[in-house]
Amino acid sequence: MKLEMKNLSKKYASYHALKEVDLSLKPGLYGLLGANGAGKSTLFKLICGLIRADAGSIKFDGKDTAKNLDEFLSNVGYLPQDFTYYPEFTGLKFMRYMAALKGVSERKAEPLCVKLLELVGLAPQMKKKIKSYSGGMKQRLGIAQALIGDPKILILDEPTVGLDPKERVRFRNLLSSFSSEKIVILSTHIVSDVEYIADEIILLKQGGVIDMGAADELTQEIEHCVWEVMVNAREVREIAAGLTICNQRSSSEGQGMILRIVNEIQPLPDARRVPATLEDLYMFYFGNEA
Repeated sequence: MKLEMKNLSKKYASYHALKEVDLSLKPGLYGLLGANGAGKSTLFKLICGLIRADAGSIKFDGKDTAKNLDEFLSNVGYLPQDFTYYPEFTGLKFMRYMAALKGVSERKAEPLCVKLLELVGLAPQMKKKIKSYSGGMKQRLGIAQALIGDPKILILDEPTVGLDPKERVRFRNLLSSFSSEKIVILSTHIVSDVEYIADEIILLKQGGVIDMGAADELTQEIEHCVWEVMVNAREVREIAAGLTICNQRSSSEGQGMILRIVNEIQPLPDARRVPATLEDLYMFYFGNEA
């Protein structure tokens, strides 16, 4: 199973949303990182056939998806960033409704929907109205509807925005549980959502893929670019104007501020190198855009 994108490009008026994107994905979980406006949602809409590319192609198992769109979409589950629900529906009624839209027979829909709601931990609430659900429960319902039809490709656009830490951990664990059998692409700008679960991370900047690899491989590339230094608190604003600061905290002695800076050369005379994290990597590439 393979999803391939070749020279994929999309332009809105004079704005290049995507520029010659080349990707080859096999089963696993991929974290798509980028600042707002990097092209993440555009890429997803192209894959799902919601918009047409200006150039390039998307192939699934060697077949052009544009020429076999209905067949391809039967293999795709999608949770868009702005996914909406019918608040007066119960979780089960909503799932049955989505199953009908996806062509699942009424006889098969009921047991399938119950099974998927059990999978995402919503069985106890499946007969309650969606308007009573928490943000995390709604997102889990979104995952459940995306899994109708057992899709081979699962696309999730900013699914953890607004969730509390406990719900985000639960959500990540859920994704990990079935990523070995599917191509799962998770778009986010919350680094911790992909740091521990992504097999590979795709960095998208201004419409182009600038890097791709496992988290430890990517952080190794900037290992020489992360620094810590203690400065006088009065200097922080001036330093921040010219450098990318990932973090700042008061020193334990209370004599200054300890800054964590990403920069290719030593930013200040007393700065010392420290191990890089995925958050440092994000700030290295996107700090000026965030």
